[in-house]
This record gives sequence, C-alpha cells and structure tokens, in this order.
Amino acid sequence: MRKIFKFIAGNLEEIVLSLLFVNMCFFVLIQIVSRYVFHSPLLYTEEVSRYCYIWICFFGMAMATKLQNHIRIELVFIFIKGRAQAVINLVLNIISLGLYVVIFFIGLSYTLTNAVQLSPAMEISKAFVYVSLPLGALFSVIRMLAILKKEIKEIRMV
Repeated sequence: MRKIFKFIAGNLEEIVLSLLFVNMCFFVLIQIVSRYVFHSPLLYTEEVSRYCYIWICFFGMAMATKLQNHIRIELVFIFIKGRAQAVINLVLNIISLGLYVVIFFIGLSYTLTNAVQLSPAMEISKAFVYVSLPLGALFSVIRMLAILKKEIKEIRMV
C-alpha cells in the first residue's frame, strides 16, 4: 500500500496529464467521426476537449516545476560557480514560489467569482474549469517547497 501511495505521490502530475491527454484525444476523435462520418456534430465533445486542454496547460505548470523545466536565463550560471550559484538558484526558486502563491490566490478568487456561470454545451459550472489554475499553482507550490528543502540541504553541505 505504501509503494502505491509513494508512486502516486511521486508521479501524480504524469498520471493526471496522461489521463487528460488521452481523454482530450478521445473526444476530438469522437467529434471528427460524428462530424465527417455521421454529418451530425456533437456539441459537448469540443467543449470537453477544450476543458481538458485548459487543465493540461495549468496542471502542466506543476509538472514543469517538478522537473525544473521552466524558462530561466542560464547566462548567469555560466559565470558563477559553486556556492554562489546555489544561492542564486535558491533565491530564484523562492521568487518562483512567491509567484505560485500569488497565482494560487488569484486563481482561487477567479474560480469563486465565476462559479455561477454554466458552460454552454454541458451546462456544468465553469468553476470546474477555472479550478485548474489554483490546483496547478498549489501543486507547483508543493513541488517547489520540496525543491527548496533539497537545495537548502545542499547549500548547508557545501
């Protein structure tokens, strides 16, 4: 049981993003078949695939944080080595953490204010779509805290 929990916790982003991508592709395929084969497009398939794409974008932020693949300027790290480089990297990651916290609260506010809107085709609350932003930011905060903990240990060792 612990191995399963540890696997899910370590690979949550990959699991969620894979499921969303497969779901998005499935509904796009259904839309293509219904439109061009049966000449009767389904209304909800385009909406589901669009919402999956939105979730992929915002939840992908957590995946990029986990893999440390966000865009950054590496020129500084060419000229600075050792402990100074580790400290600068730590400062940049603390700034990123602050941005994720701000994004979380802005996304949460946006989700709550737009929860009364319904989607046109499926007539579900738009909060289901908008909550992807604060959730992606929350998972990014969690992953960044783990990265910062590791970096602080490394700085203390150097």
